[in-house]
This record gives sequence, structure tokens and C-alpha cells, in this order.
Amino acid sequence: MNHGIESLFSLLFSVLSVLTLFDAEPARGCGQAIRLHLRVILSPQGALMRKYWPAVIAASFSLSTLAIAQDAPQGGAKTAMAEVSVGTAVADRTLSGAAESFPAGTERLYCFARISNAEGSDIEFVWYKGDSEQARVKQTVKYSPHRTWSSKTLAADAAGDWRCDVVQGEKVLQSVKFKVE
Repeated sequence: MNHGIESLFSLLFSVLSVLTLFDAEPARGCGQAIRLHLRVILSPQGALMRKYWPAVIAASFSLSTLAIAQDAPQGGAKTAMAEVSVGTAVADRTLSGAAESFPAGTERLYCFARISNAEGSDIEFVWYKGDSEQARVKQTVKYSPHRTWSSKTLAADAAGDWRCDVVQGEKVLQSVKFKVE
């Protein structure tokens, strides 16, 4: 449903809900509810409501607009996701030698990612040894799902705990931990 129509219905519902608070008689239908509430507003007993109705309508409109504004990003935006693993080679866009631990003599490791819902944006592979950043590789995601990878050449002193984060902006989409022993 279109947001303009939604906000109109939301506003009408909010106003009628607030007006119902000033009315002891339950409404039986939309047309009857409007006539009933107009009777309350226009009657001598509705003087309090006549005095405050502009504020009630303004508050109802503000609340319904706020609710629509909060729902809009959630409805249309897709959350970027990544499936990440580390291995010893990539052939035909497929990772091989995937593991959580690699021998100390391993010369190169690959962080392979399958990324969804991020087309047209940049992602980065960030390699860490312990908490120290070792490398950062930026790539553009061209379509969804997108398979891509980054490699890291390991030095002789590479033994330790490692991780590779796949990052979009400031958000870590996925992190994979591994050891070089």
C-alpha cells in the first residue's frame, strides 16, 4: 500500500482512537464513529475536546508520520550478508583446502566470500594476526550473489591466531577465525 494512503488511514485511526477516549458510547462502524465523534466535539459536553482538538490532531499526525518514517528503511532495504571461509587455493571460483588450522609452512591463504544484497557497494577483506591488522583489500561488489576472494602471503613468522573480516563501510558482514601452527 502507498505510504500516503497509509498515513491518511493511520491519522484517521489515531484521531478516532483519541476521540474515543472522550466518548463513553462505543462506535459501531466507521461512518457512525465519525458522526458520533463529531457529535461529541460539537456538543456542550465536548467543549473540552473542542478546545484541544488541534493539539490532538497534530500529535496524532506526528506519531503516524514518525511510525511510517521508522518503517520505511526496514521495508525496502536489504541487509548485506556474507558467507566466508579460508583455504589454501581458489580454482574455478571455488575454494579448496578449507580448514580452521594450517601448517606453519603454508605460503598463501585465501579468504573466499559469497556476498549477497550488496551490489554496487564496496567491501573490504581485512586480515588480522591477533589484534594487529596485516592487510586490507578493497573490492567492488558488482552483482548479487557475488563470489570473490582475497589472498594473503604468509611470512615465516606467521604462526598464531588469525582472522579475516569482510567489511562493508564500518559493518563487519562476517568474520572467520583460523590458526597457523
